[in-house]
Amino acid sequence: MDEALFFDDVSVDHIRIYVNDLELASLTLGEKYGLASCHFDLPACPLETERSRCFSKEDICIVLTQPLVQSHPGSEFLRRHGEGVADIAFEVSDATQAFSLAVLRGALPHQAPQQKDGIVSASIFGAGDLVHTFVQRVTSRHRRSLENNTPGRMVNGLHAFDHFAVCLQAGDLAATCAFYMLALDFSVLYEEKIVVGKQSMNSKVVQNKSGQVTLTLIEPDLSYEAGQIDSFIQKNNGAGVQH
Repeated sequence: MDEALFFDDVSVDHIRIYVNDLELASLTLGEKYGLASCHFDLPACPLETERSRCFSKEDICIVLTQPLVQSHPGSEFLRRHGEGVADIAFEVSDATQAFSLAVLRGALPHQAPQQKDGIVSASIFGAGDLVHTFVQRVTSRHRRSLENNTPGRMVNGLHAFDHFAVCLQAGDLAATCAFYMLALDFSVLYEEKIVVGKQSMNSKVVQNKSGQVTLTLIEPDLSYEAGQIDSFIQKNNGAGVQH
């Protein structure tokens, strides 16, 4: 495939949230948000190092992971940031090529290509400690989900990831935006300065060419009073997915 077109049809495969208590977090997704527990083939990981549970609804797939050993990357993530989104995984046609292209374009590698039960995966770092795993499946999870949506059927409630709001340290917005544009061929939909009372933030919304992955990148404006973005960054101990 032409390298210039490779990332055009990328979609969200799943998101991974690291949690301290898998059972409690599972109750929240099931009872409050109506997501159903499901079987979901995940990229390779030694089973004895974690407990994971998958939840889905329409095009949404969320993986909750509780680390079981201190050497698990999720243990360090929880120590540093607390519970939260650690991985926005992308479904791609070729995970090895996606990894190679992204690294060639400046992305920091997180996990080299590996294979498990026919699934090829590899990952890079995105904003802050956020990881993006490239997932290559024999049968596309995204397209299989679309085929299950009968035309004309009314869809109520949650059914897809609209966007991900990523809070950044002040001064990191331009570089982070440039990273997603260069490494993954995202483009800027729009940018704005938001002022609410004595607080302000700068935002750039980036999206891939298929329109299936949208990131709202936000940094606080330090010339104004500290606000909710500053509070999130302080609580999260750095950049991360706010919602």
